[in-house]
Amino acid sequence: MIEHAFIRAAYKPRSKFAHKGTFGHAALLCSSYGMIGAAVLASKACLRSGVGKLTVFIPKCGYTVLQTTAPEAMCMVAGEDYLISAPGIEKCNAVGIGPGIGIHATHKELLLEVFQNFNRPMVIDADALNILAVNKELLKHIPAGSVITPHPGEFERLFGASANDFERLELARKKSLELNLYILLKGHYSFISTPGGHYLFQQHGQFGYGYRRLRRCFDRDHHGLTCTGIYAAWSCSIGCLYTRAGRRSCGKQIWFRSHDRRRYYK
Repeated sequence: MIEHAFIRAAYKPRSKFAHKGTFGHAALLCSSYGMIGAAVLASKACLRSGVGKLTVFIPKCGYTVLQTTAPEAMCMVAGEDYLISAPGIEKCNAVGIGPGIGIHATHKELLLEVFQNFNRPMVIDADALNILAVNKELLKHIPAGSVITPHPGEFERLFGASANDFERLELARKKSLELNLYILLKGHYSFISTPGGHYLFQQHGQFGYGYRRLRRCFDRDHHGLTCTGIYAAWSCSIGCLYTRAGRRSCGKQIWFRSHDRRRYYK
């Protein structure tokens, strides 16, 4: 169970002499035409997590939007309406890929390029998971120790249907061992399975948020924390605090936007 004491143990106080070079260089590959909001939310969350520098690989159609809404992020244009490549990705310390990239014929090659050129643990989410689901041969190329963050539908497309929640959790545990991955299975009470056979539950479930958009922030905060050097299981757990923030910001509301919970994430 993810408790506050567990989270506090992962926290690393910052030295007064620290600078942006101390906390790593993160890369995000996200968005396509019509889904630039995914890059905006992901970038803001990653920057908020404390990463030193952030480069966002984005199609040209999203350049002006991202430079206006997240000026702290550096932009690398790699395509017109969707991403086609990731030049220089190997220079970064952590990579997150998937939010809003869409599913295009060239994206199988894009994922393979990122896996081979970066070849270190990364965070894989959203459309990147859907691309893996239709190209399952790519699963064996994911760098060891990476984190995948499916919701139940994406998990089923990746690994097959389960008769009930208990079977799904056991399948997640087995796939973590088999593929040497961290699996963060998102839901009302998210479940984390590790390559070492351990697992964790978060207990701050919340139904009242815009799920597709909030999870972009959830995953990119985890990505930024990984870049700063926090152990993957801990960074997954800290990312789960987004649902706690969701409960606070929701209050008596039935629904709220991902931006609404930002001031409650403490």
